[in-house]
Amino acid sequence: MNKRDNIILACAALFVVGAAVVLLRVTLSGEAGSAGPLIEHVSGYNFDDTVLKSELPVLVDFWAEWCPPCRKLTPIITDIASETEGMVKVVKVNVDEARPLAERYNIRVLPTLIIFKYGTEMERTVGFLPRDSILALLKKYAS
Repeated sequence: MNKRDNIILACAALFVVGAAVVLLRVTLSGEAGSAGPLIEHVSGYNFDDTVLKSELPVLVDFWAEWCPPCRKLTPIITDIASETEGMVKVVKVNVDEARPLAERYNIRVLPTLIIFKYGTEMERTVGFLPRDSILALLKKYAS
């Protein structure tokens, strides 16, 4: 092997390691893409159609990437979305990308979970909640 081949191999190894680090970061942080296919990411543009006009009750998770409790809640929300598929719609709103929507719903603490039914806010929680507590809230509105 010559010097050029060694440089090419080193660059390829760095690329593979870099890709693995990015994948691990996304998986651990709960950033976009890791929430799962059952969770819809909404913004101010599609919130009314997705949430307020839904025939199913909707759990809205207001979150931010920089929020540790939000990242801790992400896998729980993903599990809940899977478990309640067809009974409850689960959506996430990144408050940094949808500031007017966060202001509209007076979001001051993250994470904030709001349950909507027929376009009306039914219940709101702030801060981290365990999985069973969130499921108990949803059972009140999923019929």
